This record gives sequence, C-alpha cells and structure tokens, in this order.
Amino acid sequence: MAPDPRSRVISIRLTADEYTCFRELCLSQGSRTLSEMARAAMQTMLHQSLAPQPEESVEGRLAQIESRLRLLSLEVKRLSKG
Repeated sequence: MAPDPRSRVISIRLTADEYTCFRELCLSQGSRTLSEMARAAMQTMLHQSLAPQPEESVEGRLAQIESRLRLLSLEVKRLSKG
C-alpha cells in the first residue's frame, strides 16, 4: 500500500535570523530540505504528545534535555549574530 501523498501545506513566517538558524540546524542534522526538517520535528512532537507518558524514564528525560540544548544552541547563535 502506497503512503498518502503529501497534499496539505503549512506556511510560516520567520525572521531572517530565525531562517538562518533553522537552515544551519538543517545542514548540521543532515536534512535535505527545510521542509524535511520541519516535518520531522512536527512528527517527533506529535509522537511525544500522543505516546503514553509512563513515569519519567532516563531516556525520556535525556531526550528532553537534548531538545532543550538544541533550542538553546539556536538561540545562542541568533544572539551572537545580533
């Protein structure tokens, strides 16, 4: 069975700095396109919000810390360019 074709579009506006940071993140993560990275991020967030939340596991806490570190890194880059 073939997967459903992508037929829906979401449009967002970014500042020049946000766009630059996002593009750099995509390159550092090996994403081919900005859309691929955005889609992967949304899928991760959806999976985390829909998954049953057992008591906090070490893996879960580590994933949260890694996610926050990535966001912090993006913010540091943004601020250092300002």
